[in-house]
Amino acid sequence: MSEPVWTPEAEAAIAKAPFFVRPMARRAVEKAARAEGVQHIDLDYVTRVRQKVSGAPGGTDAPHA
Repeated sequence: MSEPVWTPEAEAAIAKAPFFVRPMARRAVEKAARAEGVQHIDLDYVTRVRQKVSGAPGGTDAPHA
């Protein structure tokens, strides 16, 4: 399976994370995408993974950079 393709919006969402978190966040999203067979990572998918990882039910209470 090839690496998933990121949309510009998804890339921008990762870029908003603190610089020291970005590599870990990107790996977490890509790992989830591979596990789920996702080929296109969009903003919606990044948000879902962030919610799952943070444990936030709606994800809106998690602070954003």
